[in-house]
Amino acid sequence: MLAEQDGIIRIAQGLRLPECIITDARDRVSCYEALAMLLKRLAFPCRLSSLRKSFGRSEGVCCRVTLCVASLIMDRWNDLLFFSDSTFTSTFLN
Repeated sequence: MLAEQDGIIRIAQGLRLPECIITDARDRVSCYEALAMLLKRLAFPCRLSSLRKSFGRSEGVCCRVTLCVASLIMDRWNDLLFFSDSTFTSTFLN
């Protein structure tokens, strides 16, 4: 568990996330909790109710926080992130 916490701290620092994530609805969450929510959501398919149980926040807050962190990462690192339209065609994905 401690190694996971250290990993989340290192990732948050590497991504240069702000200490506190504030959504448009004024939800306030530490960057570490917000990143943990996003990583859990992306690691495997899970419903917002699973995040609610894990983090003790409402489904709405979990949704807004994960979207906010994903947007922050995309906005800051978009030039380094890449999606190949020629590789991932609808035929390939089906």
